[in-house]
This record gives sequence, structure tokens and C-alpha cells, in this order.
Amino acid sequence: MAAPVASVLLAGLSGEDEISLLPWSLEAASELQLLQGEQNAEDWVSRINASLGASKTRLEGLCLLGTMVRQCSAETFVQHGTTWTRMLTQVLQAYDSPLALQMTCHVLGSVVTQAAQFPAVAREVAGSHVPALVQALLGAQGEQWLPSAMEALQACMKSFPGPCGPFKGKMEALVCSLMDTSQPTLAQLAQQTCLLLAGCGG
Repeated sequence: MAAPVASVLLAGLSGEDEISLLPWSLEAASELQLLQGEQNAEDWVSRINASLGASKTRLEGLCLLGTMVRQCSAETFVQHGTTWTRMLTQVLQAYDSPLALQMTCHVLGSVVTQAAQFPAVAREVAGSHVPALVQALLGAQGEQWLPSAMEALQACMKSFPGPCGPFKGKMEALVCSLMDTSQPTLAQLAQQTCLLLAGCGG
């Protein structure tokens, strides 16, 4: 039953009404836990990867990926987690719209946290992707998506404190620049980030 339903939802996103159907499809996938099966997941993975690679469909891909990460099996994440980390980092480096960058940071936080739970994925992400990822997040200073970037940065610091070590000075500079901010959200994020600095590089 789950496989046909998942296929129908995915097919619906390929028509002219894909934007209006997206919230409904995501809700159905979440409620029915459709992406736990390997067959369903692989079809959605293909759609996610293709959507993330094109600016026109990137928001859709981010929405689908957020749902996928919450539901997919360990096997699916181990197979694709590194690819998703790389693709999300590339989105940050492309300096897309503020909304796309905010959503990317939100999804990225979940992917990075999950990646740390699987040794094979963690090793690849730590060695090949965290440096570029942290550098891209630090580039949000002064930008509209900075709060989201700091949340993703915190996820990196918690999950991969060692690889974040070389950027400790730059992260300290970012935190210091926000200590006198008049924005309560940024001030709180700066305080939270400051507490995590001590563990970086150890």
C-alpha cells in the first residue's frame, strides 16, 4: 500500500500544480511514514537530488529532503547523507535567495546531526565537507539569513567539534561582533555559540 501511495504523491509533484500540491504531499508522507521503506525512499531521493541541483526547484528539494531525513532508514541515510551534505554546502556557496538559504541551513542542521550518528558518514563529512560548510556559514555575517546560519553552525560545532577547530578564531570574531546587537534572537544565538567554542578543536 505504501509504495503506490508514495509513487502517486511523487507523480503529483511533476505536474503543473506541483507547488500547490507540495504541502499536501509532505503532510501525507509524514503522517503515513511513507519514506521508511527502501523502495519509496529511492524514488524520492532521485527527485530530491535533481531538485536541489536546479535553482527553479531548489525550495521543493529542500522541503522534500527535510521530510526524508526525519523518516528515512539508517541504510538510506548512510548511502546518501554525504551527498546531501555536499549538495547543501554548494547551495550555501551559490548565495541563493534568503529564503532558500534559510531553509538550507535548517535542513543542513538536521543532516549534520544525523551524519554524526553513523561512523562511515561522519568520517567522510568531517574530512571532506565540514571545512567548506563552516566557511560558507561564516559568510552569512551581515546577511538576512545569519540567524539560520548560526543555528546550522551550532549543529556543526556540536556534532563535529574537531574539524571546526581551525575556524575557532573566525567563529569567536563572529560571536564578538554580535554581543552588542539589539536583536534578541541574534544575541541569544551568539551566547549559545560562545558556550560551544570551548569544545572546538579538542
